[in-house]
Amino acid sequence: DTISITAGGNISNTNTIPNPLVCSRLNQNIDIPEEKPLKSSFVGSGTHPIRIKMFESFKNDCDIFMQIKGWNPKVDENDFNTFLKATVNSKFCLCPRGYGLISFRLYEAMQLGSIPVIITNIPYLPWKDELDWSEFSVLVLPDQIDSIPQILRNYSDEKIKQMKNKITQFYESYFTLEGVFNQILRRL
Repeated sequence: DTISITAGGNISNTNTIPNPLVCSRLNQNIDIPEEKPLKSSFVGSGTHPIRIKMFESFKNDCDIFMQIKGWNPKVDENDFNTFLKATVNSKFCLCPRGYGLISFRLYEAMQLGSIPVIITNIPYLPWKDELDWSEFSVLVLPDQIDSIPQILRNYSDEKIKQMKNKITQFYESYFTLEGVFNQILRRL
């Protein structure tokens, strides 16, 4: 009868409530352009075979900016700045699972005005009892990775704008530290 509230997706049972991986606020002085020159991007490490497959599929795609390196617990300032620049200039941010079923990248993308493309073999979506994730993200299974460019082309500029508005509407209440605490308290 014990309810467990977990983040990352490494523990799952019938009494588990998925919780967001709460990340620190990124620099609030980042200018997020209205017009984004990149269709999508990923800057990160190769911590899961899904990430390696994604990189191999898109390393030569001019519409998707890709940078993948080995995992390092201390993120180099140049790599962090590359991540920030690529993400704020991307309509979509590829958010493949890492060690867990979900990634901090998902919540960082929302902060940076980019629509998350969640790539995971087992969807682990917090607050899905209240939120329709298709309103503000794109869910892709690993066997659909090669189809991502076509999937993203199907989103009109108007749909992208609606999705970004939903992120703005939900972010503070569901994905910040205070919002997560309030959501947990509501469910206890």
